[in-house]
Amino acid sequence: MCRVVNTAVYYVFIVLDLVGPPTGVRVPWTTPQIISGFITTNSYMGSVVQIVQIAIGVLIWIPFIRNLDKTYCAQEKAV
Repeated sequence: MCRVVNTAVYYVFIVLDLVGPPTGVRVPWTTPQIISGFITTNSYMGSVVQIVQIAIGVLIWIPFIRNLDKTYCAQEKAV
């Protein structure tokens, strides 16, 4: 789900001409997220897109993490 949303966000940024398409540069997988966005698009907006995508990913995952935390708290109280 998160990958689909992030892909859609990047597509919207491209359609709105806020960021260019990827330049084709191969970035090593060990490159940090925000730096790789800059290298891949050859623009600071690539980093901005990745910051937006990270924020959206956190917002998507928060309900699941809270639910897991409630489950763990209930298990700890039961012991």
